[in-house]
Amino acid sequence: MAAAAAAAAAAAAAAAAMTTVSPADSTASGSSTASASAPRVRAAAYFQNKKSISIGRRAETLFQRAATDVGLAVMPSTPQQNMTDHFDFVVSGRWGVDVKATKAASRATRGDGTATAAAAAGDGTWLELHAAHTHNRGWVFGKAAFIAFARSHVGDGEGRTTSVLADDWIVVNRTKLAMYAMRMVNPLDPKTYTADSEVAHGALNRIYCRRDNERLLWVPLVVMEKLAEADAVKALA
Repeated sequence: MAAAAAAAAAAAAAAAAMTTVSPADSTASGSSTASASAPRVRAAAYFQNKKSISIGRRAETLFQRAATDVGLAVMPSTPQQNMTDHFDFVVSGRWGVDVKATKAASRATRGDGTATAAAAAGDGTWLELHAAHTHNRGWVFGKAAFIAFARSHVGDGEGRTTSVLADDWIVVNRTKLAMYAMRMVNPLDPKTYTADSEVAHGALNRIYCRRDNERLLWVPLVVMEKLAEADAVKALA
């Protein structure tokens, strides 16, 4: 219990620090502070966010069906649990589960034909260390017991109506993810932060400062697989 309390205190301190330290490259390409292209950046972010919401909702529907198919009781979370505690479902009457869709490897290339950092990074996802709202720490430091990640072929599969929990989902204990993030970054060091997503994609110890107070850390699929529960159904029972 003492160790858990200490970990929670450390997480709270880290989340608080993330909104007070500015990235050294805050004027880098891709930064939301680049005033000349601010309207264009906001418009792109709006449409990208709409697509992300659509993918996220599809992933939630698929997870609920997959968990129900193996006999697990799945109930939607309350609005309070969803917005503040950061989980989408209560499984087996006791486990808060937040559902996320992983991202397939980008195929983007630079002008010289070489792969971008995002393409080289492969499949993975952004861990939300701090949300856009000032006093809202990210879902990594939320109250979910587990994070269920849909593999990219599930999350991006428009029209898909079924998935298999054991094959198509990576279920990770949220505390393990939080501890991984804390090991990877130093939230008090300005050099940890970057306003350039390419830089954040290319390094596993850089925090990407997106719009407003969002602070994100890229985690590759291979890392999530190492942290995953060996038996997702048993873990959620």
